[in-house]
Amino acid sequence: MKFFQVGPVIHGCETFKEFVEEFEVDSNDLVLSNHYIYEPLLKDVDPKCHVIYQEEFGSGEPTDVMVAEIMKEVDKIDYNRMIAIGGGAVMDIAKILVLKRTESIDDLYADPKNVVKEKPLIAVPTTAGTGSEITNVAVMNRTKMNLKMGIQTQDMFADYAVLIPQMLDTVPYKLYANTTVDALIHAVEAFISKNWTPFTEMFAIHAIKLILKGYINVRDNGPDARFETNMDSMLASTYAGLAFCTSGCGTVHACSFAFGGKYHVPHGEACYQFFIETLRYFQKHDPEGRIKKLDALLCKFLDAESDGIGALETLLDQVAPLEKMSEYGAKEKDIAAFAKATYDNQQRLLKNNAYPIYEEGLAEIFKARL
Repeated sequence: MKFFQVGPVIHGCETFKEFVEEFEVDSNDLVLSNHYIYEPLLKDVDPKCHVIYQEEFGSGEPTDVMVAEIMKEVDKIDYNRMIAIGGGAVMDIAKILVLKRTESIDDLYADPKNVVKEKPLIAVPTTAGTGSEITNVAVMNRTKMNLKMGIQTQDMFADYAVLIPQMLDTVPYKLYANTTVDALIHAVEAFISKNWTPFTEMFAIHAIKLILKGYINVRDNGPDARFETNMDSMLASTYAGLAFCTSGCGTVHACSFAFGGKYHVPHGEACYQFFIETLRYFQKHDPEGRIKKLDALLCKFLDAESDGIGALETLLDQVAPLEKMSEYGAKEKDIAAFAKATYDNQQRLLKNNAYPIYEEGLAEIFKARL
């Protein structure tokens, strides 16, 4: 039994300037980032490296078309290392850009043997949610299928992950809420996965504890209180990533891809849509499984006598109110289509469930969220 998946070397720096100095960033490096993230950092230090901005190749989350266009630009540049500075989208794109070229991006999905890293990658997250900096997964929307899908192999790991709390200073509240909920979901799905181990449980529990502590602080002291716990948020995201990198995510993430792909909903926001409903599904159908232990853990952290999942739902509603799928444009006819697409295309995730779920169960979750 595999106990734990070890990925990149993890560093911590207080500021971007400290990172530039520690890693000796210079004109031989290529940065992938966004204008609004990277340009303010240059006020403190300018390493004079090559820079590519994701949004110049399209808006929204990564698609295979966008990544192919960025590849063309990257291939014009002579560089030694790639540095991804951004959220999950930027880091996922960078993981693909440092791979050996194939005839098309479809080839990367067709055969894991085609996924071969050629350049070193440093991942610097600017949100506390995706955990992409320390996982071996990259997700993008496959436009021909109108579906988000992940690529997961050993060569998808970054070489270094660098946590810089300064990066969260300018994150808007809604993005903070959506990304930290994503990290919470990573931790919870790792905790209840059939592949859990003593190592993944340890990291998952600590991630859940830190995130809930941060939410309680925000609930009691207002949105700006989140800045007091920037490093805790970064660490929680990384702990959760370390947990699900071995245990794997499950139904919540699986459901997010069909909905998020069709209605262009950001990843964390799409996952949040199905979080509590999925936990209730397992509570109903597998009450004595890992979900029972999760509920007890939530009771402990949220000071609830019973129904820890209910206490979690209440807290989440206080700090990040959730809209139904219909508010994004989803229709009744989407339910069966989403359930089929999820079951047919997301077995990479669904296989991690301790209790199996089929199209009927997925449709039940989608219907409840409409």
